[in-house]
Order: sequence, then structure tokens, then C-alpha cells
Amino acid sequence: MSPLQKISRMLFGTTPKMRRVLAYWAATAMLYSFCCLIVWRELGMGAASPELARVVASVGMVGVAAFYVLLRAAPQLGIANWKLALYQAQFAIVFDLALYAVLDNLRGSILIGMPVVIVFCAFSLRPRQTFWLAVFAIAALAATTAALAYFDPRHHSVYQESVHFALTTVGIVSVTAITGELSRLRAQLVDAIGTIRTLATTDELTLLANRRHMNELLDLEQQRRAARPNDVCVALIDVDFFKSINDRFGHAGGDAVLQSFAREAGASLRTTDTLARWGGEEFLLLMPDTLLDEALAVIARMARRVDALRFPAIDPDLRLTFSAGVAASRPSERFDAAIQRADEAMYRAKANGRNCVLAA
Repeated sequence: MSPLQKISRMLFGTTPKMRRVLAYWAATAMLYSFCCLIVWRELGMGAASPELARVVASVGMVGVAAFYVLLRAAPQLGIANWKLALYQAQFAIVFDLALYAVLDNLRGSILIGMPVVIVFCAFSLRPRQTFWLAVFAIAALAATTAALAYFDPRHHSVYQESVHFALTTVGIVSVTAITGELSRLRAQLVDAIGTIRTLATTDELTLLANRRHMNELLDLEQQRRAARPNDVCVALIDVDFFKSINDRFGHAGGDAVLQSFAREAGASLRTTDTLARWGGEEFLLLMPDTLLDEALAVIARMARRVDALRFPAIDPDLRLTFSAGVAASRPSERFDAAIQRADEAMYRAKANGRNCVLAA
């Protein structure tokens, strides 16, 4: 690692999240520095009070340094991100109003920072928190303009301060309304993404994992085994005589049977097991950290629950069974090969009269 990389890691952290947060801080620090340069230039031209200018510039630089320390220490101190964002926003509003009070020629333009602060908080605060931040900003602005007009009417006329207050308030209210709408749209987008993710990973009929998601889990388990070898078993399960059920009771009856099977089969699993609809009436069961004897015990428990199923709305005499093949994945074996061996064992179970479980 180069010295420059070491310095970067020391200043901006090692995690992507911390580096992103501190990148925002760096951009804010540059903006504060620019504002302080404006203050010093106004001071040099005699357009600002020396005492107030020094105080405001010093407070800005101290605030920037203090928030750097808080951001770096936030994980250790347990400070939530939204709280840090709120504290920074409140400080920025106060600093912006201090600049407004100190500057002369440029003080009107500095108020553009008030709505900008609200915008920067749009993705860190909830709509209600953003609303109260806007209320704080408007109240602080009203107090500042009123104080300037009262204590220094020669430089701050009531008319001038009223115009500044009105225009800035309109900007703050408009931005707050827009950020509220953006928050609502973002919430809808999050819900939509969650729905899409569910549809992409869940079988619509049985609500089990679908084949695509199971393939992803198998790939993840394969990577985990490469790093730390462990015992993994897979089982292929086929509902017996399902075509006959479909023929007798129609697709609606067949769907109801599959849903009941999925519910009872899923209820018999451990938290580490995953059952997926592999296709039609076939299901694939992934059992990490499981020996073959343990896997057979899981399938036996599943068989008992399925055997106890009754279907009074379809046929009170209907009984459901399944045939299964179970394979313990070998250390150097791809899961495709283990699934193939489980498939062969399942077909042997069906050939043996069904309603049985065979190990590969």
C-alpha cells in the first residue's frame, strides 16, 4: 500500500459507507471555506465588522472540524446517520444566517444556502423531520431579519429584510414540499423493488423459493464450501400421482394440493434448510451443514406431515405422498452432480412403488 493510500484510509476510513459520508463532508468543507474567503474579502474591503467576521469565520472552521470528528466516531458512539444529518443541517442554517448578518454587498445572495440545506437532507431525513427542519429555518430567518431591522435600521430596512424573508421562505417551503414528494416516490420505489425482488425469487403458486433463486443459493453455498468445506445434502422430491390429481380435480384442485404440500413441507424444515419449487410437482431441498442421516430424518418428518394432510374441499378420501431421492454432496463435487444423483435416487423410489425415500 502506497503512502498516499495509507493517508487516504486514515482520513476517509476503510468502508465504502464511511468514505462516501466523508466525501460529502469534504464537499461541505470546501463550501464553508469558500464562504469564509468571502467574509475575509468583505473584511478587507471594510464592508464587514472585523470582530463579527472573525467570529463567524472561526465558528465555520471549528464546526467543520467538529463534524469530521463526529462522522468518524459515529459508529463507535452509536450516533444514527439521520441525527448527524440533522445536526449538520441546523448548524449550516445558523452559519448561513450568521453570514447574512455579517456580510454587506453579498448578504442577499448568501440566503440561497437555506433551501440548499433542505435539499441536501432530503435523502437522510424523513418527511416529518424535514418539515420541522424547514420550520426551524424559517423561524431562525424571521428572528434574524427582525433583529437586524430593529437594531440596525440604517443598514437593514424593514422593507429590505421583509423581501429577503419572503423570498427565502418561499424557496424553503417549495423545496420542502418537493422533497416530501420525492420521499413519497422513493418509498414507492423501495416497495416496487421489494415486490420485484420477491417475484424474482419466489414461486407465485407455492410461495417457496423458485428455481432461479435456488440456483443462486446453490452458487453461494458452493463458494462457501470452497472457503470452508462442510457437509451439504440435497433432495429431489416429487409429489406422487400428481398428474392423476390434476386430471381428476382440474388445475385449480392441483394448485390447491401443491399449495398445501408446500405449506406442510416448509413447516417441517429447519431454519437453515431451503425448499424450492424445481418444476411442476418437483421440489428441491437444500440442507447445508447436514449429514446424510440428518437429511433423511428431515425428509421423514416432512413425509409424516404431508401424510396427515386432508382435502375436504377437494376429496375427503384424497391422501398425498411423495417420492424423494437424497444425496450427500461430495467435497470436490459440484451441486449439479449431487442433484443428478438425487434425481436418479428419486426415480428409483418411484419405480419401487412410490411413497418412499432413497439415498443416492
